[in-house]
Amino acid sequence: MFVLIFFPKTNNLIELNPIISQVISLLGFTILIIAAYYLRPSLRVSPIPKKNAPLINKGIYRYIKHPMYFAVSIIALSILLNNFNEITFVVFILLYLVLRSKANMEEELLKKIHKSKFSKKKRIFPIRGI
Repeated sequence: MFVLIFFPKTNNLIELNPIISQVISLLGFTILIIAAYYLRPSLRVSPIPKKNAPLINKGIYRYIKHPMYFAVSIIALSILLNNFNEITFVVFILLYLVLRSKANMEEELLKKIHKSKFSKKKRIFPIRGI
């Protein structure tokens, strides 16, 4: 419902079921809220880690490398599915590239700060970046 209210349909090239889009959006927002909860001591908009911030390897961070970026990607995907056209497709790709770049930068900085603690174990979504 959130997606339909804030991102109304326009002339879609591909007509997709809005319920699927809403479920995907709800999943994204759920992951985002859970990730923000676990990242509380280190939460910031910038990908540069806070000074003396702990490395978070519990909760959702045990399973997903960058759950906040992943959640934003899922929310953007729900918008793309609900309102598919050339512009939303290009915006989705650009957003994905920006988030992937931020995730890679953040990961490199975390490796430098938390050398011995940085986990190399596999996670459900081990893709570098997102």
